[in-house]
Amino acid sequence: MRFEVLWRDAEIAYLRALSQGHDEASAAAERDRQQAQLQEDFAFIAACNIGGEFLSDEAVNRLRQLGQKTWLRHFDDRLGLSAQESEQLLRAVGPPPPLPVVEPLLADKPEHRIAWGAITPAVERGDPRNTWGVCRTLQPITMKEWMAPVTRAGCPAEPWTPQSESWQWLTSLKR
Repeated sequence: MRFEVLWRDAEIAYLRALSQGHDEASAAAERDRQQAQLQEDFAFIAACNIGGEFLSDEAVNRLRQLGQKTWLRHFDDRLGLSAQESEQLLRAVGPPPPLPVVEPLLADKPEHRIAWGAITPAVERGDPRNTWGVCRTLQPITMKEWMAPVTRAGCPAEPWTPQSESWQWLTSLKR
């Protein structure tokens, strides 16, 4: 959705340039350049979201650069939340900022961190329910962090992918 907003912003900038008497060809070229870059950036992020592969330092740096791009949010992102979600958001980040607000294109916001509570999975060493031998230290985390390296009892840092030893070991236990 945010990429759609930036796409629209490029179109608006083009139309404003035309209305201010700028050269149509150069304004169209700039709009087309920005929109082509958005397409490329979106495809890159989508490929990163598939997971299962190690990200190179170059890819991580590109993600960080993309995360520094911003967009302008005009709507209250707290509308439509349950009372529990609203309370959690208020505790996590305080009262809402005045609108419009500048938002990063990519963000792991504090409100994305959810305490485990009663749904704590059995993945910590010493938990008698941990029959898989997975070793995790649980804390409020984002889903992206949860899917980061998952390991066995020895806790070596090995990505949890279908090709990894941890994944093969885990799925062999299900058979």
